[in-house]
Amino acid sequence: MTKLNTFQNPNQVQAQTYLPGRKDSNVKPTPEFRFKHHPMSWGYSEEKGFYPILKRLFIYPGINNITYNARKQRQNYPMMIQGQIQDGFVVIEPNDIRLGQYKNYLRRWEMADGNICYTDIFVTPEVLGNLVDWDRNQEAYDDFLNTLITSGIIQPISKIAIKKLIATQNKVVQGLEGSVYANPNHHMMNVRYKTETRKLAGMKGEDVKLAEKAAQQIINQAKKAE
Repeated sequence: MTKLNTFQNPNQVQAQTYLPGRKDSNVKPTPEFRFKHHPMSWGYSEEKGFYPILKRLFIYPGINNITYNARKQRQNYPMMIQGQIQDGFVVIEPNDIRLGQYKNYLRRWEMADGNICYTDIFVTPEVLGNLVDWDRNQEAYDDFLNTLITSGIIQPISKIAIKKLIATQNKVVQGLEGSVYANPNHHMMNVRYKTETRKLAGMKGEDVKLAEKAAQQIINQAKKAE
């Protein structure tokens, strides 16, 4: 299995080994994209707390700076970005200096058949014949998500988003509670019920911590103003 070299500059194509072509390969051409985030799009884990969930805005190249959106509608790039903003998204530009070490987060891979495959910098391909296995650096990606918040590129999770997440998780727990009551000896059901209940408690605890932190910030600001 061959592990491809990573790029010093993700915008320069300097791979010493091409990705396999489309024929009989699990790699497909992928257009350039931008990460985007909606204020209501968050997840939760016991390890990370609340974290933003990103989506991808794909850019389909045309001519004379004209691009196409996912519906193949013709529009220029600024219009595409403005449309995303109007829909409530924050589009994360790769050249944003606030990204720090994650600036230029795109990687451009040449394929043997002449096509191009774009990925983020958090995956590295390992090639075995005509197949590719993507090795993901989850720790770096999690740090990237944290950087988006601490840099001010996206806002911290809102009270509304937390309330919605807790309400959704509460429904999950209530549904499992009924299933456990009906099948008290079902081991896997009991395990999941305990896991989801612990997750709900964690969400509520994180909500309290964030509220206390916000209150403390207000107190500190008031003291500075004195």
